[in-house]
Amino acid sequence: MQDELRLRTRMIDAGLWLSVVLLLTVSGWIAATWARPHRGGLTAMVIGAGVATAIVALLPRERIVAGRLREPFFLTWSIALIAFITVAAGLDAGVRSPVVLMLFLTLVYAALSYPRWLVAVVSVVSLVAVLVLSQVAGSRGGVPTDPVYLAGLMLTLALTGVMCVCQARIQENARSELGRLSRCDHLTDCLNRLGLGERLNTELSRAKRTGSDLSLVLLDFDHFKAVNDSLGHAAGDELLCWAARAMTEALRPVDALGRLGGDEFAVLLPDVDVERASQVAARLRLVLSSRISASAGVACTRVDGINAEALYHHADRRLYEAKQQRPAGTLATTR
Repeated sequence: MQDELRLRTRMIDAGLWLSVVLLLTVSGWIAATWARPHRGGLTAMVIGAGVATAIVALLPRERIVAGRLREPFFLTWSIALIAFITVAAGLDAGVRSPVVLMLFLTLVYAALSYPRWLVAVVSVVSLVAVLVLSQVAGSRGGVPTDPVYLAGLMLTLALTGVMCVCQARIQENARSELGRLSRCDHLTDCLNRLGLGERLNTELSRAKRTGSDLSLVLLDFDHFKAVNDSLGHAAGDELLCWAARAMTEALRPVDALGRLGGDEFAVLLPDVDVERASQVAARLRLVLSSRISASAGVACTRVDGINAEALYHHADRRLYEAKQQRPAGTLATTR
């Protein structure tokens, strides 16, 4: 999710630069064709679009992409650009104006970061814009649009829209998979340190907003090094995978299990106070005890502070205290 938000934020910057380049290009084209009609009106449109671009540049990008109005914002921006292109082309030569070619740029831009449904909407609006422009010459008493030319333009624009929708789908899947891989522990398939940290920040924000509890449980296997030394690293890896599966089955769907490294695991327990968190820690130790003993440390926002550093500090301190009190462990079993 964070990766997508960063991408969408960067795409606002890219869109602003694209808008500037387009406005400069249109300005040059207007200057080169000043003898043609409606150049004063086109100049006023370029100035208005420049002011609108400057306003967008001043908007809080991070708040936009993180809020509920993200997609309406991008949709409005794209439709406004299509409307600008449509009116500008209408003031020139209608559907035969070179300004119409800018519609393809709006599709390509949308395909780079918009969700599929939004790319499809932009594609349909672009096609409607071409249909509207095709009627401009006839309504003014000029030469009607060549139907063969119009059909070719519509078909090309429609195919471009289909390809952009497909590309948006491919990019969505690729971003989703890359995000999962970058936040997933390659061995146990639970969250890694990065993924757990992001989930912790999300849950802390929710806890601050709602006043609910959030507990953190740190678990560390007792004498895990002896497993690798005596049974081999393959046996140690198998034990870690089994432990991750066993703990996941013992947790709620809303809980989050992460591997911090080695044989250290962490569990996030939303809406769980310190007493219930201690019970969960005991249950996890019991589940693991069939193959290896483990020590646990518990921290809770209501007791230890509502920030990540405080939770980790107190849970780690209590884990160390628990481990110091543990007797010599029994070597883990293999399967």
